[in-house]
Amino acid sequence: MKISKRLKAISNFIEDNSNVIDVGCDHALLDIYLFNNKKNIKLIASDIKEGPLEQAQKNIKKYGCNIKVKLGYGISTIEEDIDTIVIAGMGGDTIVDILDEDKDKLNNVKTIVISPQSEWKKTRKFINDLGFYISSEQIIEDNNKFYLIIKFVKGNKKYSNKELEYGPILLQQKSKEFIKYYNIVLEEKINILKKIPILKIKKRIDNKNQIKSIRKTLKSE
Repeated sequence: MKISKRLKAISNFIEDNSNVIDVGCDHALLDIYLFNNKKNIKLIASDIKEGPLEQAQKNIKKYGCNIKVKLGYGISTIEEDIDTIVIAGMGGDTIVDILDEDKDKLNNVKTIVISPQSEWKKTRKFINDLGFYISSEQIIEDNNKFYLIIKFVKGNKKYSNKELEYGPILLQQKSKEFIKYYNIVLEEKINILKKIPILKIKKRIDNKNQIKSIRKTLKSE
């Protein structure tokens, strides 16, 4: 079965011998790939919508996988032996809300893998404050879109404001995707600044500070 570059990249963050819940599983393509490519893995494909779950069940049956399907919001469907949570394809605010809603269910969770579509800094900080640190992260480009993938592992580590903004590991690696993405963001910020009215002083200052920060990050070694 062929899956997107994004889903395959996410799968690389999942360990063998994991008990996984995929929140917002959509058609369960990631879960099917994990079942066929990881050793000794247990999977729950969960979604809040019945339509995607029905398609997920069809796909699971088609490929002959032993994957449990659950209808419900967020991690409310988690089971006690689940040690890995995957949440991909949602906005950062939604990911934060999902984890905040049922954070009492995270006691046995050792790993959280996310791919937020927005609010990267906010999501990093929230999960870090829950008692997880960033063990790996990656920016990938798939079909002319950029995606962030972060793997959090249970443990305590504090990050600077800059590390929360850009990612502690991403800052170290400065991959070609990282450079390309933030050059695009920089150009967008510059264009936005040109359109902000002179009297919108605070908005202009905020935008200029963002531009300065990105330029400094791209230039630093």
